[in-house]
Amino acid sequence: FSAAELRQARHQLQTKGTSQHAVQEGQLAWDVCNEYGSSLVELARLNKGVDLQALQPGQVLQVPHTANLDSLSDGLAANGVSERGNKALSAVLHATASGQVPASGLVAVKI
Repeated sequence: FSAAELRQARHQLQTKGTSQHAVQEGQLAWDVCNEYGSSLVELARLNKGVDLQALQPGQVLQVPHTANLDSLSDGLAANGVSERGNKALSAVLHATASGQVPASGLVAVKI
């Protein structure tokens, strides 16, 4: 990613607030994270005391307000990249900008 893309993503991540998300039938914490461009660490931080391994339909979670991956993909130059590829790039950009990339540099993205 370019320095400008990382700066823009970091700015979006710093200025976000939180909103609420109602858990859907069969939805896992990982699914919620992917929907909002969040990490499990961030979701757990926003929902202290909630067992993220046992989510129930209708349960309300606090989620990052503007971390939706679509907001990050708007700033990417993704010419010729499929929609799924663009979402994957957005997820990797989010992980990089938020400092969640491990020392190995390997990032898993579910799209």
